[in-house]
Amino acid sequence: MSDAAAANDHLAELESELDRLSKSVNEIHAAQEAASKAVSASKSVLSSLAQVSKDHQEQYASNKALNDRMHDVLDNITRVDFPSRLDKLDNTVSAVSIGVQNLGAGIRDLSQKFEGIEDLLASLYRGLMVQRGISLAVAALVVGGLIASLLLR
Repeated sequence: MSDAAAANDHLAELESELDRLSKSVNEIHAAQEAASKAVSASKSVLSSLAQVSKDHQEQYASNKALNDRMHDVLDNITRVDFPSRLDKLDNTVSAVSIGVQNLGAGIRDLSQKFEGIEDLLASLYRGLMVQRGISLAVAALVVGGLIASLLLR
């Protein structure tokens, strides 16, 4: 084998190696492009996760504040002594009821007293009318007597 043939063989091997290297470089570029896209997608996912985490923390804080307020309200409700308050209301209602009954009895008593006074006033009125009639009759007799005594003179 001559040097030219050996060089051609080496050139053929080099060409074959260059084709393989070219394919490898193309694959490396494709892998690099895929890696860039993966990094970009990962950044997008991380950004979304950061926003979700922030939203979750805000909601957690809001829920915690609401939960704390609910505990405060429940504590206030449990501190209320409902049985004694209801007993006080019951006593007040009973006292008002008794007061209304007493007032009704007082009104009935007053009504009976007014009826008695009305009967007494009617009787007095009748007596005054009789007395007035008598007074008018006496006055008429006196006037008649005066007139008669003046005429007889």
